[in-house]
Amino acid sequence: MTDSKPAQPMPLATSRYQNWRPEHGIPIGITVGRPRFVRYEFLRVSSLAPHELFKPPYKDIDDIPVERQVYRERLVTHREEILADLTAIAQAHPDQTGVLLCFEDVNKGEACHRRWAAKWFEEEYGWTVPELGTEPAKTADTTLF
Repeated sequence: MTDSKPAQPMPLATSRYQNWRPEHGIPIGITVGRPRFVRYEFLRVSSLAPHELFKPPYKDIDDIPVERQVYRERLVTHREEILADLTAIAQAHPDQTGVLLCFEDVNKGEACHRRWAAKWFEEEYGWTVPELGTEPAKTADTTLF
């Protein structure tokens, strides 16, 4: 068995639902719920949604280090499903960028699971997943621990 890292199935970036534009790429929602204000169609990758943070004992905890850890555990647990979901989107949309979307405004310093996922992709696989419209050094907290 080899310990090689999977190739990035498609270019990826992150953004808010409110900031996505067609020229950015394929919109991919990674939230538990669907935003009521979004009027455009988007794909969903439920494996990247932070389901555990919306159920007891974590619902409403408001503890960012715990939330990061719980989400990281989700990423590790659902690693194969995440890779399969992203690969399927890449095959259906060749030569497109996938834009992972959620709600928080990381440009205002809000912590956000999309940036935690981006950091995890970088640490686990060496993939670069920038936040659209920002310099990588200016993104919100991406510390996993």
